[in-house]
Amino acid sequence: MRQKLLWVAIATTTTLFTGLFSSSAEAQVSGNTNIKVQIPGVLRLYLSPEVTLNLSANDVLGASSGVVNGNNITITGLSGDVATNTIAAPTGTPDTAALSSTLSNFWTVQALGNGANSQIQVTSAVNTANICHTTNTSECISMSITAGGTNTFTPPGLGANNRVSGNLTLQLDADGAQSAGLYEGGVITVTAEQI
Repeated sequence: MRQKLLWVAIATTTTLFTGLFSSSAEAQVSGNTNIKVQIPGVLRLYLSPEVTLNLSANDVLGASSGVVNGNNITITGLSGDVATNTIAAPTGTPDTAALSSTLSNFWTVQALGNGANSQIQVTSAVNTANICHTTNTSECISMSITAGGTNTFTPPGLGANNRVSGNLTLQLDADGAQSAGLYEGGVITVTAEQI
């Protein structure tokens, strides 16, 4: 009889607990959790480590290499000055002391500002102005920046399409060049900062 009562008690308890859990499962409780993300100011500068300008004779002289015919000269007597130095330069000849080169998209920046009114400033400055012949090192081209040295803008963000790029115009003085070949050693320093 005891065993029968025990089984009845167990069955009753199981039914009671099952009923309790079953009613709890049908209830629903919900709440909200606020999510915050702290992002630091970010500044990324993209630069090419090296730029080589391959100039043609036309870039330097305004004409290709070859013979340039001047004026006919008449000399009275057995000797005289042919005066080839009076031959006019071809129209549009660049001034080798002021060759201008514009380098598009010289730098690119992605940035998150540190505040609502923050700005990004990118400054390009000539660090080493002389670009010298690799063999004849006393022959140098001098370099200066004539446009694009300083740019200020609102931080563009970090998305793939949120970038700001800047152009740089260089003036090259090639009057010191006497030999064909590679000239190297010029350095431009680009600094990006939040202001």
